[in-house]
Amino acid sequence: MISQLNGIGRNMPLTLLAFTIAAASMIGLPPTAGFFSKWFLLQAAFTTESYFTVGVITISTALNAAYFLPILYRAFFKAPNEDQKSFGEAPWPVLAALLFTAALSITFLAYGNAIMELEAPIFGSIFNKYD
Repeated sequence: MISQLNGIGRNMPLTLLAFTIAAASMIGLPPTAGFFSKWFLLQAAFTTESYFTVGVITISTALNAAYFLPILYRAFFKAPNEDQKSFGEAPWPVLAALLFTAALSITFLAYGNAIMELEAPIFGSIFNKYD
């Protein structure tokens, strides 16, 4: 239950930081890779006048916000339940993977064009076969 997450951000700050970045990316907030991808999807949808696609992306964004924001609110701003167990941080291999992935999400927005230019020789030839 979500109520069991009350105050868990105080006990697991790095894990919840990675979760917050992942949630922001799913919602499509800057400075995450989710913003970068939703931006291009919306540009393409508007360019092709596919307003149904714009609506689907908008509804998806609203639903993601509705799912994730209450969890983040409870984790960081609510006091833990009195009968709730105290948790520590996730094990270091799990934490390293979470933080690495969160850092990549932010890096892809900051250096997205440079990354796409590096990938173009590899993936460009694959995608050009289908043009």
